[in-house]
Amino acid sequence: MAEVLHLLAAGSLAKALANPEPVAGRPVITRFGASGLLREAIEMGAPWDIFVSANTDHPARLHRAGLGTPPRAFCRNRLCLILRPEVAGHDAAALLGRHDLRIGISTPGNDPSGDYAIEVLRRLDRIAPGANAVERARPLTGAPDLPVVPEGRNTYAWHLVEGAADLFLTYRSNGIAARTDTPELRVLDLPEPLAVQASYALITRKGAPPEVEALADRLLAMPLQGRLRVLGFDPVPQLHRSPA
Repeated sequence: MAEVLHLLAAGSLAKALANPEPVAGRPVITRFGASGLLREAIEMGAPWDIFVSANTDHPARLHRAGLGTPPRAFCRNRLCLILRPEVAGHDAAALLGRHDLRIGISTPGNDPSGDYAIEVLRRLDRIAPGANAVERARPLTGAPDLPVVPEGRNTYAWHLVEGAADLFLTYRSNGIAARTDTPELRVLDLPEPLAVQASYALITRKGAPPEVEALADRLLAMPLQGRLRVLGFDPVPQLHRSPA
């Protein structure tokens, strides 16, 4: 049996990167999860050939440790607000500032989505004193000790439908996926003062075989980048390979 290639990627990319085709006869095994937890797994010796993170910090850390080649820009994402059907209103900032509404986020440190969400809430607290948005946020995903989402259900839709939160602050791509799961949910873009952009990066294992670079090139090219756009991401234009 041909030796496998290991692709580790942010959970938000699970649909985009699912079921990759073999490269030169070598099957590709995927593992999706919170980028911070995946980076920790790599540092602890988990098998990997390519790691796609939802931020640039985790790949940069692996590169500094001598484990991988220089990170490359992969795509971008934006944050949005997903609302339960019962929540009325179209002003994302006003909704986040309401103390009667519970805010769900992913776990900061483990998952870049949570880090980006905290940055949004910090901005809100600066422009709306008394909102106390950061301290009201509840980590609902991105940690191993949190409730397990039923198989086949979208994480964000399930938490909202089950009543764990009234609002979920996460990636726009997750908002699109949540509405596919539960069309009654609403998704709001964030106003400019709160708009935070997520930058994803790809890194390959240092000393990996040529098939790994071939897989990386495939991920950075069309049609995959076009598929990302359909799923709510912003492909990075004019991608260039970084020197090893």
